[in-house]
Amino acid sequence: MSDRAQRAGRTITGPRGWFSKRDGGLLPATATAVLALLGLLALLAVAPAAAQTATGSGQSGAAQYALIVNGDDSFTHNYNVSLALASLQQLGYAPQDTFVLAPAQSTAAAPAVWRQAASEQGLRQALARLHQRMRPGDLLLVYLTGHGYRMFGHTSLGLQSGAITASELMHQLAELPFGKLILIADQCYSGGFASAAVALGRNVVAVASTDDRHEVRCEPFIRPLWLAAVAAESDANHDGFVSVEQAFRVAVDGLRRAGGGTAEEAPRFATSGSCAGHENRFSAAAPMAPADTARAAGLAAPAAAAPAPLPAGNGSR
Repeated sequence: MSDRAQRAGRTITGPRGWFSKRDGGLLPATATAVLALLGLLALLAVAPAAAQTATGSGQSGAAQYALIVNGDDSFTHNYNVSLALASLQQLGYAPQDTFVLAPAQSTAAAPAVWRQAASEQGLRQALARLHQRMRPGDLLLVYLTGHGYRMFGHTSLGLQSGAITASELMHQLAELPFGKLILIADQCYSGGFASAAVALGRNVVAVASTDDRHEVRCEPFIRPLWLAAVAAESDANHDGFVSVEQAFRVAVDGLRRAGGGTAEEAPRFATSGSCAGHENRFSAAAPMAPADTARAAGLAAPAAAAPAPLPAGNGSR
């Protein structure tokens, strides 16, 4: 695990004081529910097709890929993976372009997804497949969950066998020809991975549930984030898409409503390269569920009266 990597680009921290200490005819009502369900099913049906025609990094012809890593076989982290897969599908990430390193599940929610154990060998296989398929300019979204550790000043992510440090993972990701990297991490000490990502000096958006020195409870942060990413009501700007920044605000508000905390434990948001200075899409496809349809399917983000704004400036901790 590396000491705080040199930060490149713009780094933003959440507001201070947020929690981060260890988520015959139909009756009218029936007809509304059926229509809402049909609408959601239609969105899920067109999402993979949209991903093939839209760009993930804002460049014409670019594809988008997702890599999920979870080394903990618990309900909490397995549920995080399932929720991420559901949201990624709505965001246009095709199952065949999604790679999961996680404990085996008896009932696979997305059988077309490539899945291996979260081990060093599994990671090598996933990265090798990504290297074969990705082209310069493609979008890569990486989601890390499970248990994080900090030893001797280095942050790491636990795998099913062993662990990988932030610097080691970023060194391996740097070999891929992505045009844009979105990193989302919710494990303890996850801020170390965000810092290592922007230190690559490439086009990066990095989100972490805490800094590189504190433990955190993942559920109040990551679950609102994934739900907000696909809920039209999270589009506060009304510009037709939910940005990573907007979903981050909802996630941070989830932590705040879950309890107290100290300034040092605040979630982290950082950007570098061409991703700095503006809002960033989860993907160019990014079809959003209408607010009423998302609510009917249980996909809407938790209501928040006024999500906390991102602080301005280039402050970093």
